[in-house]
Amino acid sequence: MKNEERIERASNLLQQAQAVLATIDFPPPSKSAADYYIPTLAANVENEELSDADFRQFVRNSLKTLA
Repeated sequence: MKNEERIERASNLLQQAQAVLATIDFPPPSKSAADYYIPTLAANVENEELSDADFRQFVRNSLKTLA
């Protein structure tokens, strides 16, 4: 098989794959732990009821759940 034929065949396969993918209704991606963590972290940055030490502890404890 010549290179030109291989390229043509690969091109046809890619077009077929694109056509199939276009017909699939993919669900939206689910949220990750970070999607929930970042707003919580941001809300607690300026929390006057949370001491700096408590905030650092909160970050240390919650980072374990993201890893």
